[in-house]
Amino acid sequence: MKNRVQWWLLLLALLISNLYILVNRNNGYRYYPYKTYAQLYVSDSTLQIAALNFSNQTLDIVLSHFPGAAQWSLFIDNTFTKTINTSNKVITIPILVRAHRYELRPVDSNAANRIKLVVDHSPTAKGFDNEFIYANIPGPGTETLPLSRWQTPISSFTAAELRSATELINGPIGILATDNDLTKTLKIGRHLRKLRVSNNGVDVTSLNLSPLKQLELSVKQDVNINCGNYTAMFHFLGTIAGLTTRAVTFAGPQGNWHYGNHYYNEVYLHKQQQWSLIDNLNNVFLPHDTTRFYNAVDVKKMASVNGFENKFCYDLNSDTPRLVPYKANGYFHEYYNLSDADISFPTKGVQPKSGLTLLFEFYFPSADFAYYSDKKANNLFKLAAKYIFLLGLIIAVFLYLNRERLQRQEKN
Repeated sequence: MKNRVQWWLLLLALLISNLYILVNRNNGYRYYPYKTYAQLYVSDSTLQIAALNFSNQTLDIVLSHFPGAAQWSLFIDNTFTKTINTSNKVITIPILVRAHRYELRPVDSNAANRIKLVVDHSPTAKGFDNEFIYANIPGPGTETLPLSRWQTPISSFTAAELRSATELINGPIGILATDNDLTKTLKIGRHLRKLRVSNNGVDVTSLNLSPLKQLELSVKQDVNINCGNYTAMFHFLGTIAGLTTRAVTFAGPQGNWHYGNHYYNEVYLHKQQQWSLIDNLNNVFLPHDTTRFYNAVDVKKMASVNGFENKFCYDLNSDTPRLVPYKANGYFHEYYNLSDADISFPTKGVQPKSGLTLLFEFYFPSADFAYYSDKKANNLFKLAAKYIFLLGLIIAVFLYLNRERLQRQEKN
């Protein structure tokens, strides 16, 4: 009997330890697949520097594939130097000794993104170790998240969904075959802004409808829809219209399995080779300035330094898109980005999960989301403790049951 009580005490201690971890799951016991800015926003999500070959006076930039432009204007420390030709996948530039900034701008400004580097070139010819300081596209061995990870296959939609969405896209939305990604984005966003939205309408979220059914209901009668509904509908229409779009949410340590207080989209503009933010609920479309479009992480960084001056976005409440100061509509982005939440990128869109699924993913994290955080890291000690206590409980239960079985056999 004494040994049995000892076993019970051991099992109770292990059970309490595991329950404590579950209750405090968001306090360091949960794994977050954090990604860097370059992994989430590399210029075309596939272009990489394959190698850098230095000589006394030149640098060969060997790229993973043709970078999209045959000619480049080379600027050294913001001063135009010369025009450089692409040779297959190699761009050769002259370099100066010591630290300098190099920027390659495509002569055809629509052909590709700029390539920026910082190199601290040695004045001697004894080797060129540790000269490469920075590039705005990743170098050898850097993992990137290709566009294909965010592209929802058309085959995932039913024939009825494809037919209905195509009728919408070619009809009321008015997308043409010649429209580029930016124009398609604005047309879809304008259509969603015209839905019959009312706080007194039917609560669409509680009905658990597909994006198509949400759209159909929102056209027929007044509905109460939230940011998640807008995000799902934009992703649905955008995907079938040929856009690459992904959901973005804020997820963090507050005490739910998957805490999210706001959802919106990012869309990839192929011509500009940039991701940009779409928030249909708050009427914020494609924030930008004279140089580039801004994504969710850009906005998070701008919020921390109050950097919204001279930034604009499209307002789609009228028949014609109009530019307004970003600060006019972006209050909630500032609010959420100054919270303690991380930015999460679900690879499969916004999908509700059962408690059992979330419990399983607490111990066996899925690969259907990525997180960005510029200040957080996983707590490896707590992650190890989670699995040690779980494994200890499983082994202890197995040994205890086996002991009980052997004792019963002896009595018999």
